[in-house]
Amino acid sequence: MSGIGTKLVSIDDAVATILPGDVVHVAPYSTTPYSLCAGLKTRIQRGDLSHIRVDHPASFFSWTDEGMIGAVELHDNYATPPNRAACHAGEVEYLPVGIWQSYEIPAGFHQNPDVFLVPVSPPDELGFCSFGHGVWLSKSVAQRAKRIINENPQTIVHGDDDAINGLYNDSILAAVLEEAMGAHTRPINAQVAVTMPNYADAVVRTRIDVDNVYAPAAHVDGGWAGLCPVKQSEILASGQSLHTWGTDGDPQSMGPAGHAPLWQNRERTVAIGSYTALVGVCLNDQTRPGKGQFSVRRGAHEAVEAFFRVQRDAGGPIGGGGPLWPRLTSAEDDRAYAGMMPRAMIDTYPDTRFEDEEWPWPELTPVLMAEGDAVVALHALPHTATPNLSDDPRMNVFFRIRRHRTENPYEGDPRIGWGVSDHPDRALNGDFLAYPNNYDPYQTSVDKMCDHWSEWSGMGDIVSEIRPIPAA
Repeated sequence: MSGIGTKLVSIDDAVATILPGDVVHVAPYSTTPYSLCAGLKTRIQRGDLSHIRVDHPASFFSWTDEGMIGAVELHDNYATPPNRAACHAGEVEYLPVGIWQSYEIPAGFHQNPDVFLVPVSPPDELGFCSFGHGVWLSKSVAQRAKRIINENPQTIVHGDDDAINGLYNDSILAAVLEEAMGAHTRPINAQVAVTMPNYADAVVRTRIDVDNVYAPAAHVDGGWAGLCPVKQSEILASGQSLHTWGTDGDPQSMGPAGHAPLWQNRERTVAIGSYTALVGVCLNDQTRPGKGQFSVRRGAHEAVEAFFRVQRDAGGPIGGGGPLWPRLTSAEDDRAYAGMMPRAMIDTYPDTRFEDEEWPWPELTPVLMAEGDAVVALHALPHTATPNLSDDPRMNVFFRIRRHRTENPYEGDPRIGWGVSDHPDRALNGDFLAYPNNYDPYQTSVDKMCDHWSEWSGMGDIVSEIRPIPAA
């Protein structure tokens, strides 16, 4: 892995190597490298490139949108949905391939393409990659192609190599947060968040109905979230309520969405984990609303902090299942979900809005970023991914950063998953850790959630000017 950084380039730089007259072979079907295809499409629609041939068997990418016909000569052996109309109109070179031979590129497709766009796995410790789940004819094409441009469309949401973590550790971001926050644990892991066109987000990865797009809801990280495994009727029949479900639940139980523990501590007094700052790095242009932007309830971090203090002062627990925060929210078909922000909290959010004709959720403020930009948000700031309504992927990398706690013996311990974990007082897999008798990590986290600016030593003067010091 030591030399991989020298070979990594941006999507724009990768597709810039494609020239007029080139024959571009694209990996087929479910292995379509969407990010590379989208980058190439952008070049074509801008008028920067024309007169190329694209061989894309069973194409799952639209090569026939406005500005593409005439510039791209598409060869395909299936009338797939993205290009079916153009195929019927005779604008696609349709190749009815009936027989596939091992290691042989079917007749009609170019036998020696100039460029091959293909997904591969990250290199192993020796630098070797695999074609993963979609071998198809990738080896044969790669051996014959003059230039290979690869993409890794991993379905995982974690990335733990130096190139990814270097976006934080080797950039100005580490120094900026050192000044504003103070000493903090450097990430060894990250959330790689790629939202494909017409998908809801980078985690759940569900397609959306573009004519009936759901309204995303902002959340605060660290709580057990997702579909409850028990039906509402069963919960009520047992004498429990949606508010108190999980009171006696196993603290080792991990939520189906986000994988946070049901309870942070064995005593079941804290139901939400925390960190200090969420840092997002933008990898492609997201300046136009509707491209799956990271979005926030602007200004609501103070309301969330105040809510945690209310829960604490009422005797707890802190988080879902505590005062004013029902653990579960009713849903249709006798289902119930955890992880929703409580109405008692939402009603205290400031009325901040973002109005734009391309943005259907005005209560959310999209963070509009260009490639290379970064966003820093407090843990307490409600946030969410939004559906990607554009034709291009949304590509971000997120790091969860926590102020260094000198009494904590597990700072930097790889079991924590520093950089990706939203419950850093526990191992990433939910295992409990042994702490000294004189240090209670869970109470410390509660104290910080109830006074979140106390973790930002470089912000003291600014904070004191804009708000009163919260009650102890």
